Amino acid sequence: KIMVVDTFHLFDSTMPFLKDLESKYGFTAEVFTPAGVDTKPDYDKKYGADLWQVDIDEYDRVAKVEPFQRGLKTLNTDVMI
Repeated sequence: KIMVVDTFHLFDSTMPFLKDLESKYGFTAEVFTPAGVDTKPDYDKKYGADLWQVDIDEYDRVAKVEPFQRGLKTLNTDVMI
């Protein structure tokens, strides 16, 4: 399985590039986002559009660490490279 963490602060080309890779190589990535939000507007409403500027530690926890840990647990991952 392939896991991707969408922080909603990736380069605009990142997710379309992922779709191209999925199509080319015939896989579907498991995408994990910050808890309780599925879109950038939802993220902005819940956490604030500038959380990364206001509290970088909280941003890292919310947008990177928690979704990553949830993804590893959800996918029952034994190894990560």
